[in-house]
Amino acid sequence: MGLFDRLFGKKATRIEASPPPAAAPQPQPQAAQPAPQPAPPPAAPSPQDAAREAEGVRMMTELLDEVVRNVATALAARGQVGGANFVYVIAAVAGQMAQAGAIRARARAGEPLEAPHVAAVETASGRTYLFGDAIGAALIGVANDPGVLWQSAGTAGLPFDQEVINELFRHAAATVGSDDFGRPRGETAVSPDLNIDQAVLHIQTVVPSFTKRGIGQDIWPRMTALATRHALLAAARDGDMAVLGQIALDAAIAGARVQFEDVAARK
Repeated sequence: MGLFDRLFGKKATRIEASPPPAAAPQPQPQAAQPAPQPAPPPAAPSPQDAAREAEGVRMMTELLDEVVRNVATALAARGQVGGANFVYVIAAVAGQMAQAGAIRARARAGEPLEAPHVAAVETASGRTYLFGDAIGAALIGVANDPGVLWQSAGTAGLPFDQEVINELFRHAAATVGSDDFGRPRGETAVSPDLNIDQAVLHIQTVVPSFTKRGIGQDIWPRMTALATRHALLAAARDGDMAVLGQIALDAAIAGARVQFEDVAARK
């Protein structure tokens, strides 16, 4: 029996004769009730708090501008100009940072680096790539700390549901080790001029902006995810935002699969 039935269910009862009821009491005038008062507005931040917040926004914008500028400058020195290139590189670096962050978190917690959380896959060419649920979760992130995939899709206005996520991961798994690995799917109006290994090597271009500010490694995945968003916004004038967003998504997943030490050794 549900709560409603327990409270309001009917029972059969014997009705006894009873004296006529007394006269009903006359209603008494009610005292006027004060009108409800609106809730007070939230307190305005103090000038000191507002100044600190504004300074934080300024410093973050300065950092993200520097990351995008440094990558774009390094690419231009190699003749690799255009928004598609620096979006591709920064997203690939963000993917690599997501991988490193996931592995570091599991190691710190004493959790094993094994399937299904982290799985090493060796190809016929002898290259090893990393897959696993822990890395996938780091790429996606959560609502209050979105990862590079969430940031990229949201910034570019692309759909981002479980079906889309599954297709992204399937494409990366199907192309791993091939020339198509990390490349945007289908025909696109713009396309990066470098491959995923070359993109991931630009960790060395990005990291100095963090270390000189004393930003610890645990924050690097978040910073590079934000930098990917910043790069997409900066590149929007160079091409279709949806295409740039797709470039970022594929680059981030591929960047999370390669091992930096392996890439550096093959440089």
